[in-house]
Amino acid sequence: NLLVQSAALKTLLTLTNFKEIFSAILAVNGIPALLSLLSSPREAIQENSLSALANLCSNQMCLESLVGYGNIQFLIPMLSSRFNPIRLQALRILTFITKEQKLKASVDLIPCIGPLTMLLSEEDQQVQELAAFSLVNIARHSAECRERLIQAGAMPGIVQLLFSHNMEIVALSAEVLTQIVNEERGRQVLTNLGILSVLFSLLDNENVLSNPVIVQHVVCILTAVVSEADQLHVILQEGGVPRLINLLKSGSDSIKVGATAILGSIAKTKESCDVIIRFGALAQLFVILESKEDILLLRQAVITLNNLSFSSRVVSLINSPEQFRVLLKHLNSSDPMVAEGIISIILNVSLDDSNWKQIAEIGGVPLLLQLAMSNNSKAQKRAADELGTLTQSEEPQNLVLNLKGLQPIVQVVLSSPNHQIQESALVVVANLSSKSSCWNDIIELGGITPVVSFLSSQDSPSAQLNASTIIANISSDPANLAILGEAEVISRLLDVMESSVAQGSDSKLISTSTRALSNLIREEKNAKDLFDNSNGIEAFTNFISSSDTAVQLSGAIALLHLVSDPKMKQRVAHDPVLPQALTQVFSAPSEEVQKVGTQIFLSLSSLENISFGDMAPALIPVLLASSENVEITENLLHALRNICKTGSARKKLLQSGALKSLYELFQG
Repeated sequence: NLLVQSAALKTLLTLTNFKEIFSAILAVNGIPALLSLLSSPREAIQENSLSALANLCSNQMCLESLVGYGNIQFLIPMLSSRFNPIRLQALRILTFITKEQKLKASVDLIPCIGPLTMLLSEEDQQVQELAAFSLVNIARHSAECRERLIQAGAMPGIVQLLFSHNMEIVALSAEVLTQIVNEERGRQVLTNLGILSVLFSLLDNENVLSNPVIVQHVVCILTAVVSEADQLHVILQEGGVPRLINLLKSGSDSIKVGATAILGSIAKTKESCDVIIRFGALAQLFVILESKEDILLLRQAVITLNNLSFSSRVVSLINSPEQFRVLLKHLNSSDPMVAEGIISIILNVSLDDSNWKQIAEIGGVPLLLQLAMSNNSKAQKRAADELGTLTQSEEPQNLVLNLKGLQPIVQVVLSSPNHQIQESALVVVANLSSKSSCWNDIIELGGITPVVSFLSSQDSPSAQLNASTIIANISSDPANLAILGEAEVISRLLDVMESSVAQGSDSKLISTSTRALSNLIREEKNAKDLFDNSNGIEAFTNFISSSDTAVQLSGAIALLHLVSDPKMKQRVAHDPVLPQALTQVFSAPSEEVQKVGTQIFLSLSSLENISFGDMAPALIPVLLASSENVEITENLLHALRNICKTGSARKKLLQSGALKSLYELFQG
């Protein structure tokens, strides 16, 4: 009896509004009974049965039981019913099922896609909303479901829903599209539907802009579409740039992140950069940089500003001390992407020399040291060049050393694989080496090896001069001589000095390399290395004949080191240049040099089978002139006694009239 059946169903429908009755309905197999009523020819019975089932779906056990008995196949014809209340109740049930991840995995949702797509065009907003909600959940399920949505032709209807006056429907539609656009096929379909134009029109809608959820979906869709290279020009044509810049004023960080990222993606060509700059993006980006923003937003703002900074227009628009201070504030960011991006921006705007001058003045030595430590080779070079100029003065030198700046200069810049950067750093180290306080640090930081590498004929005279200056300064401390001698410094300096003389190079390079080498050969091992590298003592005569008394003394001391070694003494004694060297020593204006000369001659005079008779007459004037110096007098007298053991030496001494001079000395 249909009347009895209908009355009982209405009573049961009323009871399903009370959750306490759910377990009783399950116990008497009420769900299969309700499912069987869906085959009734009466639409009212179908509607009430679906309504009761929809009420029961709010209970997890009832929902699982319903899916277990009927899967979802029973809903397919209901979704296509001509009777709107039936469609609504079927959509309610489907909404419950598609919300549950566990149930979605156990049922075949694909057959529902076609009917749901048809319902998107219904005038009833509730039907549209529930259909869109189910499609969102189905789209979330799998890539296959999203592909079926496309195949079913659902995309035009979903896109059309974006124009709805109901913001809930717009939000659901945008969420579906967010799922679809993440796959290449979905992006292609949506771009063919002119999605960019639709999205940009949405961004003109105040109701949409006041709904952060919808705006976030719009930004996500735009971000995905922009990844297609052929869509960049569409964004420009559709007037998307000013709308995106407007989103930078949003109160939502995530929306600003998305909009900034899209602008950064667009800023790949001169045309697009000019458009973005023209519509005022720089001002909004600096607002983000000035405020304490989310790190993702800050990072994206820096990336976008960096892309824009490659445009020549930026040089004229970012040129104020206030803007530079904002940039420099983030140079110390703990986020490497932010710090490196800021460095790149600074370099780009510094292509204008007046900008660089301002930045260098504002940031000072700390900024330059920070740039020098960066991974950006251009930044390292620019910073090293500027430091090379500044450290010619004492105050910047002290500041660099106080800020522990020597370490990055030596270990980062001077050790760079880029030779030009190394050469720029060499200037800085050369300037700083005028301070004795940093000599040990240069050595301990491993600076000697790269410095010595510039003592090469392949390097420029200026680089050779700076390297020689560093060695000359450090080697003025006797404690450093042994360490410096281990780095092949002697042979390299000798090459520089000899090639400079041969080529008529800058006299400063010659004098500096000579001073460096003369300092080094005061150490015994270095003196022997010079002797071996020059194959004799001719190189020593260059020092002894110098007009610089300190260099003369170094040459004499080095020669003394040689004759103090029994093996080396024999080699020196047979060197044809020895008489010239001794004559130069004895004729030196410095008494200290002469004293060392007498020590050399005294040591050599003890050798047997070596005649120094020719030198005997030359010793008398020195002896007479230095009569007040006991050590020189004693050394010369002992040396004369040694060489006069041979008849030829005595004869030459007598012939020179030395006997009279010796007598006068004795009388004195």
